[in-house]
Amino acid sequence: MPCSMMDLYGSLGDNLQAALKSVTRHRNIAVHCDTRDYWDRLLKHAQFHLTEENAPEGVAELTRKMALELVERDRRAAITGLE
Repeated sequence: MPCSMMDLYGSLGDNLQAALKSVTRHRNIAVHCDTRDYWDRLLKHAQFHLTEENAPEGVAELTRKMALELVERDRRAAITGLE
């Protein structure tokens, strides 16, 4: 599915906020592969929309935070074997 075609319920900003809360809440806990897949697809979807002139307000900062959390999660997983 192309990044631009992701179906969201609610706004992109709301989905990013909820996902960011979930990522931080599960910071040191293994998650189901579907959950991680959703986080990755949402991040790509947000990054795609940031390339548009009319990107939703606040999405850039939420996207940056989400990307950092996922990179940090991957770093911890490489060290601990989590995920």
